[in-house]
Amino acid sequence: MIKIAICDDESGELRQLETLIKAYDKEHPELDISFKSYSSSAELLFDIEENAYHIYLLDIIMDGKDGIEIGKAIRDVDKKAAIIYATISPDYAVQSYTVEALYYLVKPFNEDKLFPVLDRAAKKLIKGENGCFSVRTRKGLRSLRNSAVIYIEYHSHRLSYHLAGGEVVESLTFRESFDQVSGAILKDEMFVKISKSYIVNFRQIESITKKGFIMKDGTEIAVSRLYANIKKDYMDYVLRGGDCCDL
Repeated sequence: MIKIAICDDESGELRQLETLIKAYDKEHPELDISFKSYSSSAELLFDIEENAYHIYLLDIIMDGKDGIEIGKAIRDVDKKAAIIYATISPDYAVQSYTVEALYYLVKPFNEDKLFPVLDRAAKKLIKGENGCFSVRTRKGLRSLRNSAVIYIEYHSHRLSYHLAGGEVVESLTFRESFDQVSGAILKDEMFVKISKSYIVNFRQIESITKKGFIMKDGTEIAVSRLYANIKKDYMDYVLRGGDCCDL
């Protein structure tokens, strides 16, 4: 699934962007697109800490925080999301580079202008650069960026997601086995099960030890004998050009 956030404080412009996204979704059913619209920068800023999106389609000139400020807030929590600006003025193009925007569109524009940009963003997502999954917590459904998860720990029929930055997200209690609930996570080949209680993210490994791995947050996690081949799998991943650890 590709999740898109749209933000524009002009209702007519917001509806037009929604129409374009719906048209793009109709042309690309394989992408399983969902989107949410925000009519103010404050509304989006309130939401981005709890909801991760793959693509942000933002106006720049808005009341309150402008699109560049929103982009900086997004980058504080997500370094890899695709930010696309859509605005009436070309004057902010240089500033858009400060938040590593994927593209800068000047209104008015149509499908011919927007769709190729969305294609670029989608191709990056298909490569797994910005995948995310949902976790049911006491506060509701929480979307987590795959790349931000360092490791996942199973205990007392719950999963604890340890994130870059130190946050730990606790799932609700479930009846299923660890194998059953971890199936969706392990579809991303960067996540591997290394024991009966732990899943680690290959991207977040800092170094290899005799016992297992040291993660980028300093946690050392042992690899059980049942999963002893995981170290070799990680070395193969590094040799294929994956994100390298300190060996």
